[in-house]
Amino acid sequence: MMSKYDDPVLYYQDQIDLWESELQQETDDAKRDVCIQLRDEAAAMNARYQRIQYKFLEQGVGLTLKSRSAYCVVLEDAAEPGRYRYQVFNESGFIGHLTRDTAEEVLLEAFRDGFRDIASGDVLAEFCGTAEWERGTLVNDLVRRVNQGELSHKDAGELYEREALSA
Repeated sequence: MMSKYDDPVLYYQDQIDLWESELQQETDDAKRDVCIQLRDEAAAMNARYQRIQYKFLEQGVGLTLKSRSAYCVVLEDAAEPGRYRYQVFNESGFIGHLTRDTAEEVLLEAFRDGFRDIASGDVLAEFCGTAEWERGTLVNDLVRRVNQGELSHKDAGELYEREALSA
């Protein structure tokens, strides 16, 4: 059984409890003020994080979160059955992903990485098929092919010019 300190669902609550404990033991007013500030910051983070947890319980996989400049969608990991991932994307395609053993771990990592707002609508579907998405997907594929030794940089550049710029 996982201890409460290892439970990703309780991550921010644990911080609140720890700062509250420090506050109760501290006698110096300046240090108490710091404890109060940090406890309150953890409480605010916990409230945002719990909203995401509840939304995931309601919606499940497919939940899309937003950061300042990108989105992520929570999925079962097709490459690693039984595990979960969050797949990062923006208007120009997929950027990366992170895999963990549980959906709760993925949600915590996404939140810590700045994905703290619940996206409305199916953002991924809105982006797919746009000219910018297709260009970005082409670039990602060309980079992959160069990295795997299938193409030279020169050949990749020529393919990009032929395919992306002709569209």
